[in-house]
Order: sequence, then C-alpha cells, then structure tokens
Amino acid sequence: MDGLLRIDFYTSSSSCGFENLSKRYSKRRHRSSWTIMFMLFSLLLLLIASVSSARSPPQLPHQFQAEVQVLSHLTDPRQEYPPSIGRMKVQYDFDQQLARAEMLEGYNAGKTFVRRYDQKQEFMVKSGEFRKCERAYLGDTMPVPEIPFTQEFVAMESVRGKVCEHWMHTHENVRVHVYSDVASNVPIRLTEENIIDGQPTMLLTFDLLKVHVGPQNVSSFTIPDGYERSDCVRNVGGFPYIHAFHYYLRF
Repeated sequence: MDGLLRIDFYTSSSSCGFENLSKRYSKRRHRSSWTIMFMLFSLLLLLIASVSSARSPPQLPHQFQAEVQVLSHLTDPRQEYPPSIGRMKVQYDFDQQLARAEMLEGYNAGKTFVRRYDQKQEFMVKSGEFRKCERAYLGDTMPVPEIPFTQEFVAMESVRGKVCEHWMHTHENVRVHVYSDVASNVPIRLTEENIIDGQPTMLLTFDLLKVHVGPQNVSSFTIPDGYERSDCVRNVGGFPYIHAFHYYLRF
C-alpha cells in the first residue's frame, strides 16, 4: 500500500508540474506575441513618418510647353462677357528668358504675346480682320516660377485620371490647393478659394494640359504672322502680365 501511495503521489505531483509549466509557457508566448505586434506597429509608424518626411512640395517647371485653362467660378458661364473660361497655348523657358502665349479662348482671344526678356523686348500680334502688331520695351526682370508659401500635404487624389499629390496652403481667409502629377512631378491644377464663416467659395482654377517639360526652341519666339520688328507699332506702356498658374507662374 505504501508503494502504491507513493506512486499515486508521484503521478499527481508530475501532473501538477506539467500544468504549471504549460501555463507559464502560454503566458510567455502571449507576451511574446504582444511584443512582436508592438514592434511591427512601431516599424509601421516609422515607415509612415519616413515617407511623409521624404515627400517634397510641388515645384513649377522652368522649361515647358502646355495648354493652360483658367476657370472663373464666380462668372456666369451663360454670359458672353466677361468670359468664364480662358485658354492659351504657352511656351515657357525661364533658363533662356523666353515666354510665349497664344490666346485661344476668352479675354484677348486671337492675340499672341511674345516676351523676350533676353532681348528686353516684347510683342503683341492680333490676328483676324483687324490684325496688327505692337512692340514695347521690356525692362522688367523675368519673375521666377515658384510657389513661395509653405505647403501642407493633404492626400493622394485623382485629377483628370492622373494620380496626384494634393497640397494646400491657408493664409487668412484664402486657401490654395495644388495638385501635382506623381508620374511627371509637375503641378497640373491650382484652385483658389475664399473662406467666409468657415464656408469655402471657389474663385479660380488653373489647369495645365498636354504638358511637355524641356528646353524650348528659340525659333518659336520670333514675331508671329511674318511681322518684322519695324512693322510693329510702339506701345509705350507695354503689356500686362500673363498668369499661367496664378501669380506663381507669370510673365
């Protein structure tokens, strides 16, 4: 009997030991799982922070050609004047100090402006029935194409079927949205809105279409329609700035 009792006692003690060992192992494995999850979560946060810090706000190209469309949201599109939409074909080369805008639609439609900052002269040619050419001295420095304010990244969005970074800047009661094409790294849309009592009112939208980045051929900046400089009437006051991407890109 004593031997049997000793065997039963030994068997019972061994069973308790295995149960305790199993519980300790289970707790340790549970703690290990939480540790791994915490490490993975921390790594994810680091990756997100790294991507955010590596993201750069959009910059305007210094050499390109594009079609620019300007939409005035406060102008009734049903009325003939003033027009709510303007379109122009732009050739631009800041490095060579050249700019050209052919007005296709809207205010100044039918006119072509050529700015030769390299030669300190500018021309305006009007086509059509009342065709004419005017020239003026261009003594101004060509404005640098830049978005000068600090921009805050908002989100990734689709604009005209293109994957874009959405950036925003707020100053007092004005908010500016810039959408930059990820594939070309070129801003293709700018929208300005006014904030009154927390409610946004759309003002202007600039769209860059058919953008081709690269140096421009100087031969594209001659006086249009076969005019010579001597054919052009002198304009003492010169011509106003053309805004291709609000005042951030003007010439």
